[in-house]
Amino acid sequence: MSGLQEALVAAGGEEEKERLLLLRRWKDSMSFLTEDQRSFCILLSSSDPDFVLKTSSPLKLSFTLPASYPAVPCQVCLLNEDIPSHIRVLVDKAINAEAKKLAGKTMVRELLKWFDNNTSTIFQCALDVHNARTQVTPPRNATAPSPSPWTPEEQKLLEAAMKEFPSTMEASERWACIASKVPGRTKKDCIERFKELKKALQASSSKSQPAPKESKEEEAKSEQEQTKTSHEGSSSSQREWTKQEQQALESALQEFPSSMERKERWTKIAARVQTRSMQECFYRYRDLKRMLEEQLVQAAKQQIKIEKTDKNQKQSAQANSLSASFHFTIETEETSRAKEDKGETDSEEEDDDDEDEDEDEDEDEDETSSEDGDGAPRSHIHYLDTQDGADALANLTSHHRGIQLKLNDLLLLGVSFAQVSLIRVQCACKRCSLNLDVKGGRRSTFDEDCTRCRMMQSFGFRPDVLHANNNCCG
Repeated sequence: MSGLQEALVAAGGEEEKERLLLLRRWKDSMSFLTEDQRSFCILLSSSDPDFVLKTSSPLKLSFTLPASYPAVPCQVCLLNEDIPSHIRVLVDKAINAEAKKLAGKTMVRELLKWFDNNTSTIFQCALDVHNARTQVTPPRNATAPSPSPWTPEEQKLLEAAMKEFPSTMEASERWACIASKVPGRTKKDCIERFKELKKALQASSSKSQPAPKESKEEEAKSEQEQTKTSHEGSSSSQREWTKQEQQALESALQEFPSSMERKERWTKIAARVQTRSMQECFYRYRDLKRMLEEQLVQAAKQQIKIEKTDKNQKQSAQANSLSASFHFTIETEETSRAKEDKGETDSEEEDDDDEDEDEDEDEDEDETSSEDGDGAPRSHIHYLDTQDGADALANLTSHHRGIQLKLNDLLLLGVSFAQVSLIRVQCACKRCSLNLDVKGGRRSTFDEDCTRCRMMQSFGFRPDVLHANNNCCG
């Protein structure tokens, strides 16, 4: 390992690592300007073949790192005196603007890489800005000649320049660069042309939909006329519509479509109803339409509410669908030795489903506390419950489908091992969320149909041997 690599490993901060990497890359062209090495200069020979300024010497960039670097960006300055000062100022402004974007991380190497790749573009923009600023402007008192109309060629140049210089640039510099791409046009001409095009576009979009306004005005006028005639004192407008009148109105609405002229249509509809005027038929149609729309809105809201409730219920059912109780037989070392001496073999018996709960509790207490005649402790029966959620383990492989349950806080004090003899699991059907009670023994795999939707559920029990350093039962 070289001395520089050892220094990189020993370096504690990101700033020190960056300084050592800069020394490795620009060892012969890097010089420190201060004793604390927070201000240094780097000579950079641009690799951009399109670089417009053919200087005799390489570009000389100075970097000054503030005390709070890299939270505060570094300051960069171009020191080549053979480059005009107004160009250097614009280049410095572009580099420091890029440095602000990289605030929060070490940026000197990134800035050098960015500057090397975009040298030609940076200096060309600086030249364009300077040329646009130095264009001769007429005096204020002089009468400026009226601008000539824009030709299609000038319009195309303006559009291309606006795409080349995006709106993220500073506004004054952007329009100066755009004007430099359109010969014979100043920055003011380009801005005014852009505003004219924008107004014309807005005007054309506002005129594209005149019909709705006119239809609304006509509808308002017709409603006003109908309101006047409806309040002239006709007593027939206050009486309820009969079934025959309603049927006549519905058939007339189907017979005379809305594509007809408005007044002619309602006149013919009223003639079909006979006992109602044109205004009464119109208001009856309007009221029915509003009632129908309100009913549809209410029905849609109710349907959305029902779907949302069903979704929440399904989610809650899935979250609480898997619970399990594990029934093991845990043997101590003394019990195993006593059984081996006597030649006894372990036996597993399932609890009788018809026994009373009180008898089960008494028997469990006796088994956990009593001893056999030889003085050796009996096997202990433990009932442990766990819920799906934080204790659910992820699938280990793509071949293992389903849920693995994890037992937390399982204390095996004075126990050599625990062998699972019976597992009772309550899980939910994937289709109808019906709870299913499933029992399994050692290494058992079987299928069971849901009693509600008859969907087949596949279960596999692969219990593990529990010991002091293992809390996964299967």
